[in-house]
Amino acid sequence: MDFSDCNLSYVHYQNIRISGELKGTAYVGGFFKIVGKGHYDTLIRSDYYSDSYIFRYEPEGEVTGDLQFEVWLE
Repeated sequence: MDFSDCNLSYVHYQNIRISGELKGTAYVGGFFKIVGKGHYDTLIRSDYYSDSYIFRYEPEGEVTGDLQFEVWLE
């Protein structure tokens, strides 16, 4: 998502809600390691300074499950 043409000058915080079933290990946002052995429900909130946003999900090895991601930016 690119915000350079919007009235939203910069994003200052990212919030990522992750819920569902997860078996395995993955990285979200390039920095946050999530490890699941069944039901998974968490909220990640962190600083984020940019005029664009790239969501990254990178599984490590075999990962199974059904996850939902909700991202909101402030």
